[in-house]
Amino acid sequence: MVVFTTICNTTFGQDSLPYLGQTPPGDIPERFGPSFLQSDNTWNWFGAPVFSPDGKEMYFVKYLYTTNDVKMYYIQDIDGVWTTPQIPSFVGNIRTESPRFGKDNNKLFILRDLTGVPDFKVYTIERTAGAWNSPQLINIPYNNALGSMSNISISNDSTIYFTLHTFQGAFIYRSKLINGHYSQYERLPNQINGYNSSSPYIEPNERYIIFESERPGTYGQYDLYVSFKDSQDNWTNAINLGSSINSSEAEYGANISPDGKYLFFNSKRQGDINYNAYWVDAEIIEELNPFAEIENFTNNENNTFQIFPNPCTTQTTISLELANETIISLVIFNIAGIKVKDFDGFEKFSTGKQELTLDTSNLQSGIYMLYLQLESGKILTSKIIIL
Repeated sequence: MVVFTTICNTTFGQDSLPYLGQTPPGDIPERFGPSFLQSDNTWNWFGAPVFSPDGKEMYFVKYLYTTNDVKMYYIQDIDGVWTTPQIPSFVGNIRTESPRFGKDNNKLFILRDLTGVPDFKVYTIERTAGAWNSPQLINIPYNNALGSMSNISISNDSTIYFTLHTFQGAFIYRSKLINGHYSQYERLPNQINGYNSSSPYIEPNERYIIFESERPGTYGQYDLYVSFKDSQDNWTNAINLGSSINSSEAEYGANISPDGKYLFFNSKRQGDINYNAYWVDAEIIEELNPFAEIENFTNNENNTFQIFPNPCTTQTTISLELANETIISLVIFNIAGIKVKDFDGFEKFSTGKQELTLDTSNLQSGIYMLYLQLESGKILTSKIIIL
C-alpha cells in the first residue's frame, strides 16, 4: 500500500533567494526582471530563467529574430550587485539550450547541437576553482532518427526528462541513471502524452511534472498542465493550470525556483512586445495536488489510503490498508466547505486491504475535499479532482 505524505520544498538553508531584487509575486502572475530582461522587436525569451541552487546565478536563453538563432546568457550576484548578461565560456559558436543545474551550484546540464541539423544531445559541465570545464557528452541510448531532442529537465536522482519532436508530434520521454549508465529512453504514458506535449519540468523528487500541451480545453495555442505521480509511478490525468496562468496566447517553458516557492514560465500578455518571463507563487501547484493533503495516521495504527485515478471523471477507487476492523463513513465537500455528497451504506470492513468504488458522475468539474472517517474517530482527508 502506498503511503502519501506532504513533502516540504527544499530551501537550501535560506529564507529567501535574491531573485535580482525583484518583489516576489502573489497568486497573480507578474512579469519578471528589470528592463534589460524585457523582450523587444529583436528577441524574446526561449524558456524560463534558471537559477542556481544558491540563487546567485541566473541562466537564460534568448531567441534572436535578426539571426533566427538562440543564445544562452548568464548573470551573477556579486556582493549584492547583478552583472550584465554574458555568454558562458562553454557556449562558443555552438547552439546551446536548456540549462539545468544539478543538486549543487557546480554541475550544469545543457543541450548542444554540434551539427546544425538540428541534432541536440545532452552534456554535463562540472565547475572547479570557479571555472567551467569542457562539456561532456551523456550517452542516452535513443534513436535520433525518431526525432530531435529538446527541453531537458533533471530529477534529484539524475533521471533526464526531455522532448522528442517526431513525425507524429512532440512527446515527453525520460531516461534513468542506473548503475552509472543511462537506460533506454521511455515514453511517458498517455495521461501526459495523449496529445502533443513538450518542455517538461520535473519536480526534483519526481512528485509532479509540468509541461506545455495542445489539447481540447486549452485557453490558447499551448497551455501549461501538471500531472502528479505516486510512489508506484502512476501519473494522474493532466490538469490545466487554469486561466490565471494560461492566456489566449501560448504559455511554455515552465520552471520552479530552487527554493520551491515560485513558478516561472513564458507568456505574452498585455503590454508585452514579445514573449517575456513571468513568475507566480508556486502554491498554485500544491493546490491542484490530489496527494498533498492525505494524512497518514499512526497513533499505534497504520491506516492508509490511496485514490486512483485522481483526477477522475465519473468513477474512482479508494484503496485502503486497515490496521483494525472498522466501520467507515465518507463525505465530500466542495472548496466552499459545502457538503456535496454523502456516501451512505458503508458497512464494517475487516483488517487488511480493501477497496471502495465511488460514483462521481453527478459532480461538476472542480476540486473537492474527501473526508473518510473511521469508527475510532480518526479522519483521513484528501483532495479529489473531477475533470
